[in-house]
Amino acid sequence: MKVVVEAFDKKSELLVSEIEVQSTYVDQVSKVLDLSDDDLRFLLAGAGGFDISIDQVKAIETIIGESFYSAQCDYQLGTS
Repeated sequence: MKVVVEAFDKKSELLVSEIEVQSTYVDQVSKVLDLSDDDLRFLLAGAGGFDISIDQVKAIETIIGESFYSAQCDYQLGTS
């Protein structure tokens, strides 16, 4: 199972893209979201996701070296 940033269209609420977070970056990304060890286990088990703020999206972009932010989307950290 891989960790992904999910982008949802704000109007339709449909999933429009998934950006993979390489396993080497998962710990750094979890710190940006202030996830506890239990939260991380919950995420990696595929049980749910976590909302991501605009500032957190920008920090994740820096960590993974990829730009994906769009004002038309809401973001969540999940698994695929």
